[in-house]
Amino acid sequence: MASAGIRSHIANLNYSTIFTTRDVLKYGKRNAVDQCLHFLVKSGEIRRLARGVFVQDPHINPSIEEIAEIKAVAFGKRIYKYATEVLNEIARFPQKDESKEPYGKTFAINGHSSRFETFRGQVKYKGIAQRKAKLCESSIGEKVNALWHLVSDEHIENAVRFVFRNLNRAERLSLRSCSSLMPGWLNDMFIDRFARTFAA
Repeated sequence: MASAGIRSHIANLNYSTIFTTRDVLKYGKRNAVDQCLHFLVKSGEIRRLARGVFVQDPHINPSIEEIAEIKAVAFGKRIYKYATEVLNEIARFPQKDESKEPYGKTFAINGHSSRFETFRGQVKYKGIAQRKAKLCESSIGEKVNALWHLVSDEHIENAVRFVFRNLNRAERLSLRSCSSLMPGWLNDMFIDRFARTFAA
């Protein structure tokens, strides 16, 4: 039965390990798994942190970032910082931080847009193209993607100059490797202003 398999699975976890519905789907049909997990939550044996995300320890309080990451990984996806969050970390170019909702947070994800509630507030996944997701896999690419978000901003040229000043050799190589992933207008801007960087 699904119940026996799920209980055994949970018993073998560290008490503070967070798990998801997808981790226990191998023990039965979806409806039976959902019913079992619902019963375990109701009986106080496990705690629901978000839809499909659970833990045994009633005192563990993961961040909204941790919950968002665990849920994304369960579906074979990856989350990234939202562009406005990156820009706000670059103090010279503050933006209205669209990642911070009144009662939650938005993340970029290499998948479809969706949202779900957690005990920390609502998590919103905003799907981004694979090209942007690939950029976000490096710290330099993450900044490039954030600047892409500034496409209509009158300060884009100053932002490019400021963000990519004083690059070391490794960073120059990383920036150059991002060329094929940038939009044409941004790549042209980098070539115009950082010709030596791209030729290094």
